[in-house]
Amino acid sequence: MGPCFGCSLLGHIAKDCPILQKRAEKRKEKAKQEFKRAMIAAWHDSDSSDSENKEEQAMNLCFMVNEGQIQEEETEYESSDEVDYSEFLEYSKDELAQVLVNCIECEQKYLSKIKSLKKVIRNLSFEKEALQKSNDELHMKIGTLETKKQEVQSKCECFEKLVLKFSKGRKNWTNY
Repeated sequence: MGPCFGCSLLGHIAKDCPILQKRAEKRKEKAKQEFKRAMIAAWHDSDSSDSENKEEQAMNLCFMVNEGQIQEEETEYESSDEVDYSEFLEYSKDELAQVLVNCIECEQKYLSKIKSLKKVIRNLSFEKEALQKSNDELHMKIGTLETKKQEVQSKCECFEKLVLKFSKGRKNWTNY
C-alpha cells in the first residue's frame, strides 16, 4: 500500500485518513452552525417584523437552502446521510412547495435579467467596435493632416527665405 494522498503517511488511503476525516468533521460542524445561525436569524427577523411579505420570507428560505446546498457541495465526499435536515421537517409540504415555486420564479427573473444584460453587453461590444473603427479612421486622418501641415510649413519657410532674399536685394538696389 502506498502513501495516503491526504497526509502522505503510510498505512492507510485517503478515504480512511484520520486527518482528512477530522478536517471534514470540523468543516461539516462549522457549516451546520453557520446554516443554523442563518436560519435562526432569517426566521427571527421575519417573526419580529410584520411588514415583511411572504415573498421576502420565501426568498430568505430559498437563500438559506441554496447556502446549505453550497455548504454540502464543499463536503461532497462525505456521505449524504450525515447531513441534518431536521430544520426543514418543521415546515409543511405546502410551505416548502410555495418556497420552491418562489425560488423558481426568482430564478426565472434572474435568468431574464441575465438574458437582457447579455443583449446589452452584445450591443455595447458592437458599439465599442464601431467606435474603435471610427477612432482608427480619425487617427489616420490626423496622421495625414500632420504630414500636410509639415509640407505647408516647409513651403512657408521656403517662401519666407525667398522674400528675405528679395527684400535684401531691393535694399541693395536702393543703396546705389
